[in-house]
Amino acid sequence: TNADLKQAEVMIVAWDARDPLLIRAFTEFKDVHRVRACVAYRDWTSADLPPDSLLDTIRVTCDDCEARGNKDCSHSERYLAKRMGHAFAYKMGARKLVRILRREEIFVTEAEAKRIKSLVVSSSIAAWQDRVLEELRTSRWQTNALGRKREFYGLLVEELIRDSLSNKAQSLVGDIIKRAQLKLFHSLPSHSRIVTQTHDSLTFCHP
Repeated sequence: TNADLKQAEVMIVAWDARDPLLIRAFTEFKDVHRVRACVAYRDWTSADLPPDSLLDTIRVTCDDCEARGNKDCSHSERYLAKRMGHAFAYKMGARKLVRILRREEIFVTEAEAKRIKSLVVSSSIAAWQDRVLEELRTSRWQTNALGRKREFYGLLVEELIRDSLSNKAQSLVGDIIKRAQLKLFHSLPSHSRIVTQTHDSLTFCHP
């Protein structure tokens, strides 16, 4: 059995950045990646959530993948909104993201990536990025919401800033899963065992 903490990183970023649209998406149990895709591809600019009728137009699979019977699709609007939302929240540049996607045979133009970046990086997330940068200038120590500390070394360049932003969410996801792992370890019946933790998920085997 594999247990996965769904949309964990974007959830942490939403609350840490105090982004009203993303927080509302989570509190009302909407698919946050579909919400972001509406912003990126459906010209949704309101602070309110898109209606379900509009969210339903954001498909999990593109036409080609659906025709082939593939359930996993890396070309759909939802998937691209997810990937770009993560990357741009951590201050990755459009050109770098386009190069990464091309290695996965996902072809997006740099102009399109910049357009989406301008839409999905809300004022709340931009302010959060600035706060984290100011924290780095003040101290190279960063503490996540569960108290884990990390020290950053080197020049204050883009790569270091991206590492710091991603650490805010990714270290916390790992710590949450480790707490779940401890609870699971003490509650598993006999002949069951934990196999592995993979970032935001736990895999265990059992009768």
